[in-house]
Amino acid sequence: MWQRLIPVLLAAVLLAAPIYAQQQDEGGRGLIRQGTTTPIEELTTLNPLFCSSLLCIEVTDLLYSRLLHVDPASNEFAPAGVGDEALVTDWQISDDGTTYTLTIRDDLTWSDGEPVTAYDALFSVYTVWQEDISTRYDSEAFNEDVVNLAAPDERTLVVTFEQPTCRGLHRMNFPVIAAHVYDPAFPAGFDLEYSLAGISRNPRNIVDPVTAGKYLLDEIRAPEYVRLISEDGQQGFEFVYEPSFESISTGFIRGNYNLNSTPAGYTASDFAAVGAQIDGGPIPFITVLGFNLADPTQPRPFDTDDDDGQGVHPVFGDIRVRQAVQLGINVDEITERGYSGGAEPLTTPALPSAWYANTDLTAPAYDYDAARRLLDDAGWRDTNNDGVRECRACETAPTGTQLNVVLADDLAGLTRLGSNIIEQLERLGFSVNSGGDGTSQQFDLWLGSVFLGRPYDPAEAFAIFETRNDVPGSGANITSYSNPRVDDLLQQAATQACMDTDARAIAYREVQAIVAQDLPYIWLAAPQVEYYAGAGVANFDPFPLDPLWNVESWIITDPEVTR
Repeated sequence: MWQRLIPVLLAAVLLAAPIYAQQQDEGGRGLIRQGTTTPIEELTTLNPLFCSSLLCIEVTDLLYSRLLHVDPASNEFAPAGVGDEALVTDWQISDDGTTYTLTIRDDLTWSDGEPVTAYDALFSVYTVWQEDISTRYDSEAFNEDVVNLAAPDERTLVVTFEQPTCRGLHRMNFPVIAAHVYDPAFPAGFDLEYSLAGISRNPRNIVDPVTAGKYLLDEIRAPEYVRLISEDGQQGFEFVYEPSFESISTGFIRGNYNLNSTPAGYTASDFAAVGAQIDGGPIPFITVLGFNLADPTQPRPFDTDDDDGQGVHPVFGDIRVRQAVQLGINVDEITERGYSGGAEPLTTPALPSAWYANTDLTAPAYDYDAARRLLDDAGWRDTNNDGVRECRACETAPTGTQLNVVLADDLAGLTRLGSNIIEQLERLGFSVNSGGDGTSQQFDLWLGSVFLGRPYDPAEAFAIFETRNDVPGSGANITSYSNPRVDDLLQQAATQACMDTDARAIAYREVQAIVAQDLPYIWLAAPQVEYYAGAGVANFDPFPLDPLWNVESWIITDPEVTR
């Protein structure tokens, strides 16, 4: 299921078309073919800024360059260079954290032969910045925080933010479109009043688009396929409509496809039985179990004027109860039973490979007996032996209150995970009902996920800890966690010494250590994504979230396959 939540490849195959077959015989790289559940006729734009479907995203990811390069191994921003099509080769951030100066490479051209320049980058960033233009990269923070955009020359883009921020690169990691296609005179006379009227309806968005990526557009033939081709004509990439993920997987099993990342209806053993190569790893979605620390019957923002503030949660307001749940949740059992495709257990809100991960932290080992003793000590005891504990000497609820909690499960599709957690809590003496609403803070326990970003973005991921984000209905801090030291550290790391990654990492690691003690969340695992390629795909070497990083080096040696 996790494979369906991210824009990753679904399938690919060698097509036995005469032109490509001849090129393959002469040492060419062949034609890759991929299934898509989006009808081809729904591909109404090839402008990557206006995509609204997975097919559009996948196609345009191969047709266009991005402003910034993300290293697939480290999941960090890196200078563009040989082997990628990103534009920025270097960047500098002013000491006050407000001005970003990006250097644009000089060795890329558009498909019509025009050079790619900083003016194209300026045009693209300006398009996203425009409040009256809706793009898939819209961000209220970006639109409101950017106060100036400029390209003083063909190799320099300057973006100025109103407030200091170390998240500038994350906020402008956009695809780049060709400015001269929309206005041949751009950027003469450019200012922040420049008009982009009609850009989303421009015919060049779909008919004969000008691109600069790994491939060129070859043909769109609805309802059958979209076909791309490499500049040298030796490799192609075709997206073919399939009615379901299951039919894509079936096509792979039958030999029609040689790449798949959604094994719906099949197991890894099924793919291995037909000689598939299997590779992948953990993706930066961390599943978490969160504790509501405030009164769930009356959700209030952090700045409420009520005399009792936000109130205290009748169960999880006592840290001993949270510690008992941490000890009593068997994460090994969860990863074995709860995830399709496996998962990597975690002890912090970071993958161990992340530059800011606190790898010194370890979670306490599963200890069912110790968990039950902690609940006893906290005054929650099963005195009538009905399997559900009651408050007999607890500090946060009236005497006699049963240990009933509501679990808000926001992990649609991972039903086995939620069911297993409920089973484990009931073994400890909880009575658990499903329901509640995480966003509105009307829950006791919350099962959900935190996205760490691509590339990693701790400022975004750690927003769940900031007091200012505790706003029912809209804030990221749905557990009402608050620690002044954490707030200070996160503010420092997000706004000061942006070029000093080591200093920022120290702050983020301290945050992880504090949160581990305060325990507003239990970190469970990062689900694994797996990619399946046929034995005839040479140089297949996927990274999680970036399986096509080296696709231009793939050589397809499979025999002829059928549709």
